[in-house]
Amino acid sequence: MTPFVVLLNKNELDELVTVLVNSNNEKNLNNEVYSIDELVSLVECLLKQNESLIEIVKKLKPLSLEKQKIIFS
Repeated sequence: MTPFVVLLNKNELDELVTVLVNSNNEKNLNNEVYSIDELVSLVECLLKQNESLIEIVKKLKPLSLEKQKIIFS
């Protein structure tokens, strides 16, 4: 695998961690039976999480050559 290094400022890191923690706090969905309304609600939550992650990824910029040399040397 190719290493993927991202430098985030504190706000971006906080935002990313919040989205990831919220996505991991969902209950186990494998052993449940849901109504259509509950499924719609779950899908809406997943879409919101996905949109949040997309917005975070849009903010990512490639490292400058100087920073790449520092990190990978």
